[in-house]
Amino acid sequence: MGKRKYHHQDLRSILVRTASRILEEEGMESLTMRHLSKTIGVSRSASYRHFEDKTALLGAVAADGFNRLRDCLAENSEGVPTPLELFRHCSCAYVRFAVTRPTLYNLMFGFELTDGAPVPELADAASGAFSVISDFIVGCQRQGSFRSSDPVELANVTWSSLHGLSMLLIDGAVRMTGDGRLLHALMKDSDVIQVEDIPAISNSVVETLVRGFSPDCDK
Repeated sequence: MGKRKYHHQDLRSILVRTASRILEEEGMESLTMRHLSKTIGVSRSASYRHFEDKTALLGAVAADGFNRLRDCLAENSEGVPTPLELFRHCSCAYVRFAVTRPTLYNLMFGFELTDGAPVPELADAASGAFSVISDFIVGCQRQGSFRSSDPVELANVTWSSLHGLSMLLIDGAVRMTGDGRLLHALMKDSDVIQVEDIPAISNSVVETLVRGFSPDCDK
C-alpha cells in the first residue's frame, strides 16, 4: 500500500489522535513513531517533521487529553438545570473520563505544566480544563450555593479532590463496600470499577465539597 498524503496541519492532528488511540488501546509500549506512521500510512520522515521524538509526541497527546477533558465537561453541562447540579454532574463526568482512560490520564499529569513543557500548548490546554471547573464554581457562587471565596481556591480544592479520587480508583487502591461507601484502607484486591458505579463512588466526595463550599460554613 502506498503512503498517504495529508495536508500539513491535518497530519499533525491525525498523528496526535491516532497516538492517543494507540496509547489507550495498546499501551505505552506499543506507541512508537514507526508503529504510528505505519498505522496512519505515512512515512516516518513525515511524522518526524511534526515531532522530533516520542517525548514531543507524548507532550502533544497530553495536551490533547486536556482539551478532550475540557470538551467532555462542557458537553456534560448541556441541559443541566441549575449550577449546583451542573457542578455535581460534571464532577462525576471528570472521574468517569479519568477512570475510562487511565493510560491517557496518567500521561496528562506526567509532564510538568510549566514553561518547560515539551510542547507549548500543554500548559494552555491544562489551564483550559481548569477554567471550566472554575466557571462551574462561579456559577454556584452567583446562585448562592457556594460561599463567596476566591473561585480559584475552590477550583484548586475541587480539582485536587477529583484527581485524588480518580487516581485511587485507577490504581485499585479503594473499592466499594456493600452499602455503597468506599473502603478507606489501601487494597490491591479491589473489585474492578464499572462505569455505572462511578456516580455512587464520586457522590460522597462531591457532596463533601458541596457542604464545605456552602455559605453556611462562613458562619
